[in-house]
Amino acid sequence: MQHDTLFFLILALVVSFTIAYYLYGYRSTLSTRLRWIFGSLRFLSIFLLLLLLINPSLKTISLETVKPKLLVLLDNSKSISYLEGDSQVGDLVEGFKNNTELNQRFELEYYRFGNDLHPLDSLQFVDSHTKISEALFSVRDIYKNQTAPIVLVTDGNQTWGTDYRFIKDRLNQPVYPVVLGDTVQHSDLYIGSIHVNRYAYLKNEFPVEMFVGYTGDETISQEVTIRHGASIVYRNTLTLSPQNNVQLLHFTLLANQTGIQTYEAHITPLPDEKLISNNTRHFAIEVIDQATQVLIVSDLVHPDLGALHKSIGSNEQRKVVFTTPQEADKHLEESHLVILYQPNSTFDRVWNQLVQSKSNMLVITGVHTDWNFLNRSQSWFRKNAFNREQVQGVLHTGYSIFQVDDIGFSSFPPLETSLGTLSYSVPHQILLEQKIHQIITESPLAATLETEGMRIGVLDGEGWWRWRAAVYVKHKNFQPFDDFLSAIVQYLASDQQRNRLDVQAEPFYYHHDDVKIKAQFFDQNYIFNSQASLTIVVKNQETQESYSFPFLLRNNYFEVNLSSLPTGNYDFTVTVKDENYSRSGEFSILGYEVERQFLNADTQRLLEISHTQQIYNTENYKSLINTLLEDENFKPIQKSQTKSVFLVDWKWLLFLLVSVLSIEWFIRKYNGLI
Repeated sequence: MQHDTLFFLILALVVSFTIAYYLYGYRSTLSTRLRWIFGSLRFLSIFLLLLLLINPSLKTISLETVKPKLLVLLDNSKSISYLEGDSQVGDLVEGFKNNTELNQRFELEYYRFGNDLHPLDSLQFVDSHTKISEALFSVRDIYKNQTAPIVLVTDGNQTWGTDYRFIKDRLNQPVYPVVLGDTVQHSDLYIGSIHVNRYAYLKNEFPVEMFVGYTGDETISQEVTIRHGASIVYRNTLTLSPQNNVQLLHFTLLANQTGIQTYEAHITPLPDEKLISNNTRHFAIEVIDQATQVLIVSDLVHPDLGALHKSIGSNEQRKVVFTTPQEADKHLEESHLVILYQPNSTFDRVWNQLVQSKSNMLVITGVHTDWNFLNRSQSWFRKNAFNREQVQGVLHTGYSIFQVDDIGFSSFPPLETSLGTLSYSVPHQILLEQKIHQIITESPLAATLETEGMRIGVLDGEGWWRWRAAVYVKHKNFQPFDDFLSAIVQYLASDQQRNRLDVQAEPFYYHHDDVKIKAQFFDQNYIFNSQASLTIVVKNQETQESYSFPFLLRNNYFEVNLSSLPTGNYDFTVTVKDENYSRSGEFSILGYEVERQFLNADTQRLLEISHTQQIYNTENYKSLINTLLEDENFKPIQKSQTKSVFLVDWKWLLFLLVSVLSIEWFIRKYNGLI
């Protein structure tokens, strides 16, 4: 307590006593008994009132015992049930929950993981992927400043993500693996991953990369074949041994038919092999007759150009060609889309040729753009540019030309552009709005327009390579950004008349991936109609069995997930309720279930990530509990917390003051003094 506060408290005592003595101890005509009662009550009421006015603060110290967390991560993937480990998980969880000593030492938190990490509600073992490393990274980020050992209950067979053997040093928590499933090693031959391009050109050879693995104690020789329909298009005999148990095959196949071509890879099983479903895998490729050529015209050297080339070229259906404005006329005739990167006066000839031929173009501007040239060369848009500014993008939800997902535009690094309002004099649709210092401006960052028989896109900023890099940091791949740019290129490169019902479906899907089809429906003014009701009817080409699914609204498009369909070839028809519009097509679902490819639990990798260099199973999990209880690093911590509480916050003090005054009034009333 501070010295001045103590002084005021003593002064309050003196003042309260003086006033009480003056009123009831000096010249009072009351009886001695009443003088003492009234004097005490008046002293108390005055002192309490002064005490509230002084309002001293009191410090309180509270002690809290903080138990360390114990994170129990349970594998919810399909491979657990395939390896008959699902029945073991329930006993383990009940054993942890019912162990009194363990729950007194730790605060247990349960999670399930597979495709994603979720708090445990139930275990159904239905996830199509096992993402062990992502689950470990997720809990690392959540509990990074806490003591939280991890009990990892899994079969160790990861199907997605970074190999968890190599992330042990990047975790800030110890890991205690509990293995599920059969740990006895059986002889097994299997086809691992198959890498092949999604598209190939007619009459060209396309490369195939295939991994073949073996677990066993003997040296074996087995035949690998690739079938296309009834024909064998590739054959090879492999020799594998315990020391040389993995082989990588490189070969090429001829694309001699257009459309979706499905192939079957097969390795002859061993005589005593228990699991033969992983001896066969299917893959497919779409054979096209020609590629879409995209011409990029620039007289700058800029990182954006490399990002554009990588992004557009990631789709094998597209060919990217670079040229300068002086050499562009040699490539214009065979190009389906021309990208003008930061045009200036040297673009005058190519600009006039594009306008005369009514060619579609994408104009990308930035701080090196000559806006005087652009403003006088066309009348569709203009900008009075000055200085430079950093801007960010926000997806315009009203954009309806094509389907766009919000890939996190507002969180991307800023682009650079010239300051000034970009205005349009022809009908257009804004794809991305421009944001400066958290304020959305009237100048669009990206827009598309159709005029004079041309389709034109305008991206007003440079630094797109930063966006592509930011997407990779977040998703560990460039796919979301490449899909965004691909949608722009696909729209601008197409000369087809726009349909009121637009459907986007991949030619083939793999069974373990999401099978999603997107659609848009527009009214007569080509404005997206979010009130429409869309339905898809899917028909299996072999069994003739039909399925019907409704579309769900997702921002500016509709979407349906057909992942529940079995493998096979399908025809589909999308219809709009109460409208005479429909679109038809076909797709294939290739059969491959990655979670069914494992014969044993992967004890070796689990051993490498283990904090104690040993693994546990559901039969000896009690020894794991003893290990956790005996570890001195996991003791509860007692924390003290000091709080300053002001006296005016004590409600009972005000109640006491009111009570004292009330008692004094009652006694006065009783004795006829009022």
